[in-house]
Order: sequence, then structure tokens, then C-alpha cells
Amino acid sequence: MKTSDFDYFLPPELIAQHPPAERTDARMMIVNRSSGTIEHGSVSDLTRILKAGDILVANDTKVIPSRLFGTKTGSSGRVEVLLLEEIEPGKWTALCRMSGRMRPGIRFELAGGKIGASVLAVNAGGEVVLAVECGGNFQE
Repeated sequence: MKTSDFDYFLPPELIAQHPPAERTDARMMIVNRSSGTIEHGSVSDLTRILKAGDILVANDTKVIPSRLFGTKTGSSGRVEVLLLEEIEPGKWTALCRMSGRMRPGIRFELAGGKIGASVLAVNAGGEVVLAVECGGNFQE
């Protein structure tokens, strides 16, 4: 399986920029596994939908604005990096998109040269481990 198998177009106007004023107004996709139907609802519909014995999976992950663009050091090759998780200070798992084969030792200049990154490892499934250097506060 390749990470590119999960690429899809999502129109910008469908990407939530802020949570709704009332959390119960948050949108939710409802999949009926027995019939295969898909319904669009809101969190306030949970009391109508859930039955005894059902399982509710809540995703409480936090998303940071972590998509970075840049170039491969020493070339004009463009690169896109999506940081997934900070393993330890300055070391991240990420998904990277660039022309050519991803391999340890490749360096990137990201965010207009404000951030440098080196590929430490390429894991199964397309994830990479990056060493990330920044002259200032990385989160800013």
C-alpha cells in the first residue's frame, strides 16, 4: 500500500477552519454497516442513532498546521512535508512528497529556508523520520 492511495481532492470550502460555536453542531458522517448507507448529521443526532451495544469511537487528536513546502537542498526539486508526530525534540515522523526516491540523508529547506530537515529513516508504509532544525521557535 502506498500513501498516495489516500490522496483525494477536498475543496477548501469544505475544510473546517474553526469549531462550531456549539459543539453539538459539529458535523458527523454516519455509516450504517448493515445497509451500507451513509448519512450526514451532527453530534446532536447521537442520542437518536446509538443503540444498546453500539460502539462509539471518539477521535480526540489535536491537529497542528504542519504542512510545509520547500525544496530539496542543492536542487530546485519541490517537496511537501506533513508532520505527523514529534517523537522527541527535533525528531518527527512525517509524510513527504517529492519527485524521486525518498532515502536517508536527503535534506530539505522548508518554509522559505527557515526550517531545515534531514531524512533519518524511511519506514514501511511511506512514513519518514526527519531531523528538523529551526533557528527560532519551531511552533511559531
